[in-house]
Amino acid sequence: MERFDLLKVTLDEVYEELTSVLAAKNADYAGGLEDLDEFANFQLAKLFLGLAVEQAIYVRFLDKVARIASLMRGRERKVVDERLDDTILDAIGYLVILKAWFKKMELEQQDE
Repeated sequence: MERFDLLKVTLDEVYEELTSVLAAKNADYAGGLEDLDEFANFQLAKLFLGLAVEQAIYVRFLDKVARIASLMRGRERKVVDERLDDTILDAIGYLVILKAWFKKMELEQQDE
């Protein structure tokens, strides 16, 4: 395999899987396509807890980082159907959501 081929293949796989996972989870958590705000679930943290949307996304990312650390320590798992690979994908997903949120804020500032 050429240098970086494994990274490219992995990136392609992550992109494909994450695209479907984020769409499904957005439908479950934020209302999906019929909801005009794909960040609706994170807006609730702002409404009820006074957290900025980016803070709410970051907290969820940190949950996944803590889960990755726990799984990497090899502790006995109580939730047996969540693999390390799934948790890594979820963490990447929260970073993509965070990037999208900042992009949305940037676009809104440009419109002002």
